[in-house]
Amino acid sequence: MNSQQYSLIQWRADQGIWVILSDDGSEQPLEEWAKDQPELSQVRLTLSATDYAVHWVSLPGVKGRQVARALPFALEETLIGDISEYIIIPSGSTHGRHRAYLVSAELIDRLLDMMDLHHLRLVSLTPETAVLADTPCIVRARSGWLVSV
Repeated sequence: MNSQQYSLIQWRADQGIWVILSDDGSEQPLEEWAKDQPELSQVRLTLSATDYAVHWVSLPGVKGRQVARALPFALEETLIGDISEYIIIPSGSTHGRHRAYLVSAELIDRLLDMMDLHHLRLVSLTPETAVLADTPCIVRARSGWLVSV
């Protein structure tokens, strides 16, 4: 696999599997896709928007270098589970509000285990909506829509 190519990956909880989604609408279980990759390939994936949450929080008085440490405290009340069950990725600020991507730590552990099992190196996992414009937009994405407001 070309290490610059990004493939969209989605967790199918009803089936208990990871699926690679192609631009043409086809999909393939990660296990099958991984068999076609050279051993020890560096893999760059885009995480489907169905597998994470995006939160915007205001942190008045918090300096930019302290945002990553302050986010868990700011998000704690909005989450269903314990904050320790999530991986929190700070991702920019605008007009005094800070964006954070949250994904289940268990889900990422499953993905990393699958990569290890197939001798692949996950070097990048980008949230699908992270590549949207900073201005509000609606984008057609495979069989659905991505909305940024």
